[in-house]
Amino acid sequence: MPQLLAFFVTGGIVLKFFSWIGKTIFVKGLILPFQFAVLGIIVVTRVAIVSMLFTLAIEIYNTLHSLFDMFNSLSINNPEVFDIPFKILHNLGLFDAIQEHLPLFSLILITYFIVVLSKITLDTMSLIARELFQIGLLTAR
Repeated sequence: MPQLLAFFVTGGIVLKFFSWIGKTIFVKGLILPFQFAVLGIIVVTRVAIVSMLFTLAIEIYNTLHSLFDMFNSLSINNPEVFDIPFKILHNLGLFDAIQEHLPLFSLILITYFIVVLSKITLDTMSLIARELFQIGLLTAR
């Protein structure tokens, strides 16, 4: 009987088997779902950041257009305080020049946002690849 007990206690094959089963269940049952959840949270956060950037760009573009329309309407009928400065700026052609060249600057802004989107996408994909590699290493044991 003591020999049988020593077989189970001192690191016999049965103990190694149950240790292997415990590690496998722990890795696949607890760590992997947590890693997949963290990976999903990271991807959702990155998508939210990108959508926020595009919404911000659209809002800025629309606000600039409404601001220039407001300046043009103020130059036509405005109070006496703003009359002289607006007439000077309007006669210099500042508002017309900005409205005329706004599509050129909007093209530059769109290109900038595409570069930012590409960088965020590349970082997200490399993060996903790294996490999936780590998950593969955990499950290969």
